[in-house]
Amino acid sequence: QRDRVYLQVAAHDYAAAMQSARTALELAPGDVEATLLLALSLIERDREKLSGERANEVEALLADVLEREPDNAPALVLRGMWRWIGGEESGGRSDLELAASRYPLQADRLRDEFDPYSKREYLRRTRQGGRVTALYRTMMLGANHFSPDLQLARAQLDAGDTAGAFERIKDHFARRRVQGQDLDVPVGELA
Repeated sequence: QRDRVYLQVAAHDYAAAMQSARTALELAPGDVEATLLLALSLIERDREKLSGERANEVEALLADVLEREPDNAPALVLRGMWRWIGGEESGGRSDLELAASRYPLQADRLRDEFDPYSKREYLRRTRQGGRVTALYRTMMLGANHFSPDLQLARAQLDAGDTAGAFERIKDHFARRRVQGQDLDVPVGELA
């Protein structure tokens, strides 16, 4: 079920991803990946008008993950995005910058021999399976939606700060180089 959510997020079908993530959480309550994907879907689906019940749901989802894992970089990125969109730019920037400092630890988790996606080698044999593993990698390495630097650049572009946004994009690629990561996320997939 979680694989379905990854594919729906890749297709930018956030309404379907929300439903699939909720189903995944019914099957595996507390699953961190499904929780993060649900929060991402809620944020991206209603990016311009995230308020009321959905905003409360985003806050509760991210608070739950961060209570269990205070250094969870993807959760910090999402909370930073959520805060920024909600007008709390200082808190959003703080979360996004903290996430950038936590991604080296998060990336180590990807290399762990117990990584669940490395045990599912068959996923690499199809294009759809490759999307699932690629999106998992973006979450763990800080790329695409989960790049704190690209999210800050996005916010700066929205605010009309093109020069600042360009600097943030350079920060993203510099961080990934320092972490020794491939820069193989397709440009069309960047946030």
